[in-house]
Parts: sequence; C-alpha cells; structure tokens
Amino acid sequence: MTPDPTGHPEAHEPDTPWPDGNGGEEGERGGAPGTRGVVAGADPHPIDPTGAPAALDGAALAPIAESEEPKLLGKAVGHGMSWIFAGTVLSKLAAFVTQFVLGWLLIDKDFGLYMTSLAVAGMVGVFRDGGVREFIVQRGEREYEGLIGPVFWMGLALSVACGLVLAAASPAVAWFYEEPRLVAMLLVIAASIPVSTPASIMQCKLRIQMRFADLSRITIVSALVRSAATIGFAAALPEEHGALAFVLPLIVIALFEWGWTYRLVRERPWKRPAEPGRWWGLFKQTKWLVLSALSGIVLDFGPFAVAGRIIDQKIVGQFAFANQWVAQIGVLLSFNFQQVLFPTLTRLGDQPERLREASLRALRALMLAGSVSSVGLAVVAAPMESFLWGGKWAKAVGALQVLGVIFPFRVTFGLTAAIMLAGGHFKRYFWLTLMEGTGICIGAGIGAAVFGNATGIAACAGGAMALGRLVVTMILLGGLGVPIARVVGAFMSWWLLAVGAGAAAIGVDRWLAVGDRVTPWAAARLPERRIAGIEAARLSTMAGDMAEGLLLGGVCGVVFLVGARLLMPGQLVDALNVAPGRIARPVKRLLRLR
Repeated sequence: MTPDPTGHPEAHEPDTPWPDGNGGEEGERGGAPGTRGVVAGADPHPIDPTGAPAALDGAALAPIAESEEPKLLGKAVGHGMSWIFAGTVLSKLAAFVTQFVLGWLLIDKDFGLYMTSLAVAGMVGVFRDGGVREFIVQRGEREYEGLIGPVFWMGLALSVACGLVLAAASPAVAWFYEEPRLVAMLLVIAASIPVSTPASIMQCKLRIQMRFADLSRITIVSALVRSAATIGFAAALPEEHGALAFVLPLIVIALFEWGWTYRLVRERPWKRPAEPGRWWGLFKQTKWLVLSALSGIVLDFGPFAVAGRIIDQKIVGQFAFANQWVAQIGVLLSFNFQQVLFPTLTRLGDQPERLREASLRALRALMLAGSVSSVGLAVVAAPMESFLWGGKWAKAVGALQVLGVIFPFRVTFGLTAAIMLAGGHFKRYFWLTLMEGTGICIGAGIGAAVFGNATGIAACAGGAMALGRLVVTMILLGGLGVPIARVVGAFMSWWLLAVGAGAAAIGVDRWLAVGDRVTPWAAARLPERRIAGIEAARLSTMAGDMAEGLLLGGVCGVVFLVGARLLMPGQLVDALNVAPGRIARPVKRLLRLR
C-alpha cells in the first residue's frame, strides 16, 4: 500500500510522496488515423471536431521496432532485470539498516505523521509535472527532441505552483489533524517538489533508451544517500521534531539525482524553448496521467490519511511501521518491474501473442518473488521484532504478519500498470486504480473504527487490496486473451505454496519450541555482566529470538523450494528464466531443472 521511507524518490512507491504520474487518454481517440497530437513539426493546436485530444492508439505509441529481433529485446529485458535485482537487494539492505536505526531513534507517532504528511502532499503533488513524464516515454525517442523543451518548462511551472499551494495549505491541514508539527513537514515537502522536477524529467531519456543499468545505479546510490541522511537527521533533531527526519532528505536526494542524471544524459532542458503555447495541448493529452497519479496517491497513502482522522497517530504509526517493513521488498519489485515492462511491452504492442505470454510469465515471476519474500517476513516477524527492538514495536507485529501474508498481491501492480500504460489505456488505469484505492481506504476506515488497532487496519485494508488486485489482474490479462483459469492459477499457486510453507514452519517451531529452549540455555552460559553494553538477560533473549527466527525462515524456505520443485517445476522454470542468470543458473542446477 505504501513505499518505505528509505528508497528511491521516484518510486510509486516505494518510497516517495511523488508516485509516477501515469495516464493519458483512452476512449477519447478522436482525430484522423495517425494523428500525433503535439509533436515536433506538428501544429501545436491540432484541430479536432470532437474536442478530444489526438489519438493515443497504436500509431501513437513509442516507436515499435517491428524489425527488432525478439532475442535482442529479450536480452534487454534480461539485462534490465539483472540490474533490478541488484538494485532491489542493495536498496533492501539500506532500508533494513535504516528501519532498524529509526525504530530506536523515533517513536510510533513520528511514523504516523510522516505517512499523513505524504498523503496530504500527494494530493497536491500529483499536478507537479502535468503527467508529462510517462507521456514523453510513451511517445518515444523519435519525438523526444520536439517535446523535451515544453515538457520541462511546463512540468517545472506546475511544480512551483504545487509547492506554493501546499505551503499555503499547511496551516489548515495541521488544524484539521490537530497536529501542529505537520506545518514544518509540509513546508519541507513543498520545497522539494520543484527541486526534484529536473531529474525526474531528464530520467525519461534513460527510460526511453532502456538504460536500466544507469537507472538502477541511481536508485541504489539514492537509497544509500537517503538512508544515511534520514538516520543523520533522526539522530540530530530534537525528539519533538523527529518526524522531520523523514522529509528533509527529499531535498538532498533531489539535488543529488539532478546532478547525477545530468552527468549521464548531458541534457539541458532548461535551455530549450518553453513554447507555452503548446502547454494546453500537452495538458489535454496528459490529463488522465495527472488523474491517474491522483488515484495512485489514494491507493498508496489514502489509508493512512483516513485512519489518521479516526484514531490516534500512534496507532497509524504502528500500521505504517509494519507496512514499511513489508513494502521494502514488495513495492521495490513492483515499481522496478514497471520501469522495465512499460517500455518493453510498448514495443510488443503489435505482437499480441508475445504480449500475452510475456504478461503471464511476468505475473508468475512477480508472485514467486513476492510470495516467498513477504510471507517469509510474516513468518519471522515476532522473533525478528524481539531481536531487533526488544518489544518496542510489539504492537506492530500483528499488522506486519497480516500484511506479509497479503502483500504478494500488491506486487502485481507493476505488471498491470505496465500493461495499461504500454497500451495507452490511461483512462482505464485511472478508474481501476481509483477503484482499488477507494476500496483500501474504506477498509482502513472500517479497521480503524471497528478494531482500533494496527492489526485490524491491516486486515481490513489488506483484504480489500488483495480482492482489488485479483479483480484488476483478471480483467487486464483476460483482455489480452489469457483464460481466467490461467490467471487465477498464476496468481494463487505461488501464494498458496508460500502460505503452506509458512504454516509448516510455524507448526515445526511450536513443536520444537527452539526459542524457549535456547533462551535459558544461553542465560546459564553467559557471564552476569554487560557485553558490548547489553545486559546478559537481554543477550539470552536475543539468542532465543535468533534461533527461533532461523528455524522459522529455514523451514519455510526449504518447504517452499521442495514444493515448487515437486508441484510446479514448469512454472518454476518460467520464473527463473525471467530472473538474472547468475541466480537462475545455480538454482536450476541445484534443483536439477532444465
């Protein structure tokens, strides 16, 4: 549902108040066949008797290399996925360290305030670039030169306006939530909006050219810089202003990415003509991009805004803390998959069979990765929290377990988003995402009002999310010609196997009671003095927690792997074929797969 606060600033999740503006125009075709709208060499105000923008059908998609060999495209995707995996692992490690440190430095209310501020800021921030980023990626390299000038200046002007509106609204928001500290947080976010615009628009060129390695390097280093900055601010700020540690790094990261992206693309869009006369034509073609970004905010941050108005920010913070743990891997996978699949599926727009099979294989790969990671995290949640924080976040464990079981469904958002964006179905993207987000918000409100705790919010909001994901995925893949039974099978098989493996691990743990046995064993052997500043009693408890966590994780992983080899070898091979070769090859040898 939401990204963690330690990841890449452009992730729709993961990890920023500014999800990718997705949208365009579907169902408002208008114009003559082949009309390209506002492009280089075209009339900046194309006349259409219907009043609708120019077409965004197959003729207007990013250039599809009809003569391009499938192997070359597959190689590009595989190369991109390898970098995605590396970026995900390193970002995950950075996020883990940051979450661990922040768990000690900050309190639950700080996390609640952060998520509330992102929800409010996101409602304004969706208009920051008018949705032009995804639009220019879809138009492709042939039209890039003619669009980059007006796109940049239009995006920058809207970003400045959004920052000013958010700054002006901050006192009213603080009054509504009865939390004065929101003013400073919103002012910092407002300042970061225009500063982040140059990098986000310049990175479009990297995406068009499928330079996934460069994008992943930016993601990795940004995650590390943001983690260090967040920890530094959390340690330096007084306790009453601890929540500012989440938002102050936004400006640091924006400046950093601006410099690095410029070095990679050597692009100076601020020197291009602004051509304000073309802005309205651009906006007419990207209005669904803006609305889709708004629906993304509702999806990712709406539950926190709704719950924050019903219950105390401390409980919202517990829910947010749990959600960020699960989202560290889930949303990174989803977002990064979308970054690769969007330009890739765009090139398959005139090859329905390849598009259908690629989408189905991507769904299986996503559910495999999401299920084993998220459910595995849920299984080890209790001993992990005790080991890392000694019970400080015990009230968030139930929510973490519930979200861990449900979150694999959220990972599929990257696939469905890429399918709709690549096909130019932006109006559909908006309505389906809004439907999902509204359902999750209603679920969060019910959980907050009825149960009044983080676990109840997670169960209600997560249940709504899982149902919405299943429905949307069936609609979209069914539209590509994939039978519903195959969609459900790809959706549920890995998840059911992971849940079964988790249940087996919990059963073995309760039978052996390893943690309860190791704790007194360690206590009897440790000296009655502090070791590295930690009391002996605490060390013995940590030893029991570690033993229990290793048992749970080990049994869950082994059962999952054996079950996959015995029950679904074909699907396992398909999923491994999408994975980086350095991982796929040894796993295939280990499991004797061809």
